[in-house]
Amino acid sequence: MKNIYIIVLIITSMAFSGCFENTSKKNNDDAITNLIKNKVIKEDLKPLNVSYSINSEVFLENVKIKTTSVVDNGYYIFGNIEKSIIIAKLSFKNKFIWIKKYSNSNELSLIDVNKNDGFIIRSQELVPSYKDNALIMKIDYDGNIIWDKIFGTESTLTRAFKIINLDDSYLIFGMHSSNLWILKLDINGTKIWEKEIQYSKNNMYYYTSEMQNKYIVYSINTQLKKQTIKVSIDAKGNFTKEDAEEIPVKIRKERNKHSFYSKVINQNLYTFVKDKEYYIVQKNIDSKVDWEYKIKKEEKQSTRSDIKVLETKDGGCIILHVFLEAPRILSTVIIKLDKQGAKIWEKHFKNSTITNGKEIKKNQFVFIGNNFNTNAKMETKKNTVKFSMSTSNKKAVLIFLNQSNI
Repeated sequence: MKNIYIIVLIITSMAFSGCFENTSKKNNDDAITNLIKNKVIKEDLKPLNVSYSINSEVFLENVKIKTTSVVDNGYYIFGNIEKSIIIAKLSFKNKFIWIKKYSNSNELSLIDVNKNDGFIIRSQELVPSYKDNALIMKIDYDGNIIWDKIFGTESTLTRAFKIINLDDSYLIFGMHSSNLWILKLDINGTKIWEKEIQYSKNNMYYYTSEMQNKYIVYSINTQLKKQTIKVSIDAKGNFTKEDAEEIPVKIRKERNKHSFYSKVINQNLYTFVKDKEYYIVQKNIDSKVDWEYKIKKEEKQSTRSDIKVLETKDGGCIILHVFLEAPRILSTVIIKLDKQGAKIWEKHFKNSTITNGKEIKKNQFVFIGNNFNTNAKMETKKNTVKFSMSTSNKKAVLIFLNQSNI
């Protein structure tokens, strides 16, 4: 097995300022339609000591990487640096092409990204003096801002939980105050229509598609667990609302796939079983177990233990297993299985929590996560370990792996 070379990438801290043009504020229920025209400041950052090696690690200071996306001529990483959004483009040889920072006068927290003739970026504008607003921004593949808009008011919380790409528009599901909020924008970011469905204290949504351009949302009142509504809506904004006794079993079982709060990592065909000694990953086909793979448990179960599955182009999969390693180190094992569930290779990363990844080309992978020092707090209680650390100890990490070189 070849050595892994470690290359440090330091992004210097810069001061940015931003500016808003505020339209007149309203204090009624229509206030959600009020747009703040956000002039986002963009600046190129200069990466230093960039890696040209295939199997390597790159550390990024003061950065939190949220997600990755692959295009025809390279791939992108998205995240946050300080109070701004950061986006980097890399070639398939893992060479940084550019890194850009997007900032305004308040903190921008990136949540998710949709690819559609460029990228639709869903984020939250965190404003210390009042409630947070939803930011939706579109950029092209060169990082240029096509449009950006903020939805919300000073007095209410507004969030966008899910964006669906339609042929000529975008459908956004979210929350305004405690109500279900559904918004449709055209490709230029102009509002076509919006719906606000009153429902008190709901903070969980499920989404599924029953037919083309028709969408079903289940909204649950978590304080009154039996109170659930079902909303059916099409791309023209026609909707029906009805009470529902409960969420259908199929959707409830696949909550990681449908929940607006969870990231989908192709887990819909996989189940995870725990016994006394092993974590067991099972692949299921037609409700039957196709194969299972056993991972030995650590001596003390950590509250940070996690298993995720990424499907690969050859019909196999990658298992990301985050666990607590003696004496008190969070580590990640990346395991490649073939389509029969047999292990092909395994890579071990100490002091790292690798939480996501992409196969950017066949058998060529990039993984994202955090690297940290070992001086962290650990609490053991009832044979369970709770692990915590300050954000100042963390560094974002990119790991490039080429299966042919492992």
